[in-house]
Amino acid sequence: ELAQWAKDEFNLDKLPGQQTISDILKKKEEYMAMTEHHLYAKKIREPTLPELELLLAHQPISMASIIHQVKIQCRRRQLEVPEDFQFSKGWLIKFMGRYGF
Repeated sequence: ELAQWAKDEFNLDKLPGQQTISDILKKKEEYMAMTEHHLYAKKIREPTLPELELLLAHQPISMASIIHQVKIQCRRRQLEVPEDFQFSKGWLIKFMGRYGF
């Protein structure tokens, strides 16, 4: 009954198997806690500097000043930033997507 509902609700080609349904139900809390960004991402990658991202995500800053703000926060909090880490345009775009800017 549940498999038929899932097939109809999500327009699936075939009925999901019992193990698939069990796996999804086991991870229910994890799925419910996900942001929309995570739910639709092809691959979920954890941020390299999660502490920094959390600090920045809750501050009203413009896109133009975000890299400058990152460097200030790193110095102020004495965060250990890997030497090979680059505050690139790609990082900025992914950061903004993760936090809905």
